[in-house]
Amino acid sequence: MKISTIAKNNMTTEIFEKLIKQSESDILDFKRSEYDFSSNAPEPKKSEFIKDIISFSNTIRNETSYIIIGIEENNKKIELKGITQITDDSILQQKVKVNVFPIPTFRYYSFLYKNMLFGIIEFPIKKYERPITPTVKLKGLQPGMVYFRRNSSNDEANASEIIHINNWLNSLSTEYISFEEIINKHLLEILDDSIPLSKIIVQLLNVSKKFDITKLKKFCEREIKGLIKGENYSDDEIYSILDYRVKTVTALPYEINLEAASYYTSSQLLQVLKNEHGAWDQQLLLQYSILKIENHIKNFPKGQNTLLHIKDKMNDEDIYIYFDKQRLQSYYQSIREELKNLLINLL
Repeated sequence: MKISTIAKNNMTTEIFEKLIKQSESDILDFKRSEYDFSSNAPEPKKSEFIKDIISFSNTIRNETSYIIIGIEENNKKIELKGITQITDDSILQQKVKVNVFPIPTFRYYSFLYKNMLFGIIEFPIKKYERPITPTVKLKGLQPGMVYFRRNSSNDEANASEIIHINNWLNSLSTEYISFEEIINKHLLEILDDSIPLSKIIVQLLNVSKKFDITKLKKFCEREIKGLIKGENYSDDEIYSILDYRVKTVTALPYEINLEAASYYTSSQLLQVLKNEHGAWDQQLLLQYSILKIENHIKNFPKGQNTLLHIKDKMNDEDIYIYFDKQRLQSYYQSIREELKNLLINLL
């Protein structure tokens, strides 16, 4: 799973459910309850939070790591407990600032799942000038020492491991673009009719793979490949997740030579097919790939008396579907609108 972002609250139900199906690791930790910052808390409890922040930030990885508060793991079995209150993010940020250097980037926020509240600490991949270390002596922490995640626990790094951590930090880009910024960039492109949807969808397929966004990945793959029944969609999905690709079109049981009626406009011609040839209106799930739709729109003859027709099957019999450029464009705009809404829901 690869989620590299530091938005105010980037957690989604999909991401959360994937995380809680995993066991604790070097990039994931579960805690039963909130950190104890009370005046009478045991000394190791007071330093636990600082050690966690340092260790997660220093761990070599290629994806965002998380601490989820309100979950108990026993013998690799996850129990969702939830928490009753949330500590303000600013309080946690302040506790870190006065105890470590360099100051790490993390975000703490709440997340509601199945009517239970959870605390999420999210650590993006971030380039620092050197590994993060404590600046003051705390229980279990020595100033200047490097701590990181070793499997599912925090540990002190040896000399060789410190070299590896330094090399990793040096290899990271100084530029950091948040997930929110990436999505907003593509939203602006979707709103620009001059940019082909096929180009945007190819880019978003890479984004979906990088951040492991299953719904977006399936959408992009379907649009790029085209709809193939039994492979990337089923009958029960046509009027649910694929309803944006269903439009009313005109159908005939045989093919018509349209050149003989060149004096009609497209809309008049559709009416002629109904009045004189027994054509009927029916709903069509357009299975063309997004590139094929774009090419048909681009190459559609400029005359107003042109129809596009495709051969289809109904009750094992051939039928011919006719629609004008306006109908084809409506399919295209519906795909654009569906993608726009999908991205908005990710923010």
